[in-house]
Amino acid sequence: MANRIHAKGPFEHEEYKADHAGIVPGMLIERLPTSGEVQPHDIVGGVAEAMFAEEDALQGKTVDDTYADDSIVMCILPAKGAQVRARIQDGQNIVIGEKLMSGGSARVVR
Repeated sequence: MANRIHAKGPFEHEEYKADHAGIVPGMLIERLPTSGEVQPHDIVGGVAEAMFAEEDALQGKTVDDTYADDSIVMCILPAKGAQVRARIQDGQNIVIGEKLMSGGSARVVR
């Protein structure tokens, strides 16, 4: 994985508490409306806002560091046209411009 999740382009940065252990930078995540916390997106092909966990560089963390339950997750919300280094399912062959959908599992973005 590259050194940063944000590659280029405009984005918003937000921080939320983790509702789920095992969130990894580059993972597609979703905000829970009841608690305001975030978890991995969990619906195969479900509608999802483009929100990805980002490395916590301010705490000396890298893209290889996993967030613990109840920790603060750095989130990136890329604008249309921005580039991020998202995690994808093993064996996927994706081309530039292809529409992606969530695989709905804790370590999958497709």
